[in-house]
Amino acid sequence: MQFSGLFQDKFIHQVQVVAYIHSWDPIEEEQRKGDFVYWDQPNEPPKSVAPVPRAGSAVDGSKTVHAARVYWADRQPPIPKIRKEKETRLTYKGNDQWSVVSDGESIGKYTTDDLRISVVYR
Repeated sequence: MQFSGLFQDKFIHQVQVVAYIHSWDPIEEEQRKGDFVYWDQPNEPPKSVAPVPRAGSAVDGSKTVHAARVYWADRQPPIPKIRKEKETRLTYKGNDQWSVVSDGESIGKYTTDDLRISVVYR
């Protein structure tokens, strides 16, 4: 919306924080990626911030173009594709075990260490 120039007289500045609460170290586990990327200059490559545990990136998400790099793209077995028309849940099973269930079918099992856990708040 901000880029359209519409409603500028009603615009409310905001801060969005992407915080990471997983425990693995992005320096030691570089292949996982999942970095926060943002563009602060037109026609320039994006800047990148590693997903460091107990840290976060703060931006005005309505004014800064931002995204996340694909997390652990070469993981084996590969992360399942999630279809938007299906009800899909990531559920904690206990003992650091998680399950992804899509329309009642288990499509993935993970440990807490397998996950890149982030929280976005404004």
